[in-house]
Amino acid sequence: MRVVLLVCLLALAACAPAGSEPLAVMPTPTPTVEIVCIRVVFEVIVSGDADVLAQTEAAFLGEVTAISPTHFNQDSGQYYTDAMGIHTITFRVIEPIVDEIGLGPDVTLTSMAGSPVDNGHVDIEGGNVACYDIQVSHEFAVGQQMVVLARRGEIVWREGGTREVLSFAAWPPDAYFAQDERGLYRRNNTELPPMTLEELSARILEWRAANGGTPEP
Repeated sequence: MRVVLLVCLLALAACAPAGSEPLAVMPTPTPTVEIVCIRVVFEVIVSGDADVLAQTEAAFLGEVTAISPTHFNQDSGQYYTDAMGIHTITFRVIEPIVDEIGLGPDVTLTSMAGSPVDNGHVDIEGGNVACYDIQVSHEFAVGQQMVVLARRGEIVWREGGTREVLSFAAWPPDAYFAQDERGLYRRNNTELPPMTLEELSARILEWRAANGGTPEP
């Protein structure tokens, strides 16, 4: 998967404070302050099955228990110049399939994209940035169950330079297997057929054993 970040600034308004000058005195030009909205979109190159599985350090059947609003990569979560919009998704682990990281009963993944909770939109007070819009990376909902493919990674963090997080093994829509109406699991943009949970778990473990992964449940 390759993600290309595209950022554009949209001018929303210009303000010039009102005032008056004495008669026969030329008015002093007043600088305008441009109010902008930042919009962030991504160009995503689709990941194949082998690419995603090669990145996977944890795979599990999980249920979404919480999705945070869009916030930013610093301790306070507030916007700052050059901030990146992120959000988190918390899962209850129902059944581990691959575990190289020590999965607990609950797992929180960080996505560097907008949250479906607020459609990736954040209103900002103060300064010349009025709002921040970032592309939403998924349409998950609390209560939804899926097989998640995850990996460890680092993101830029205002305090300390970087922070280690658990993230999806690819762009989120390509890093999970959803259950269809027949009870079978299938990933977006895949060559794999729909499978039962047992078949999918066996396929993941077989692929990892054949390609240098750790075949541990």
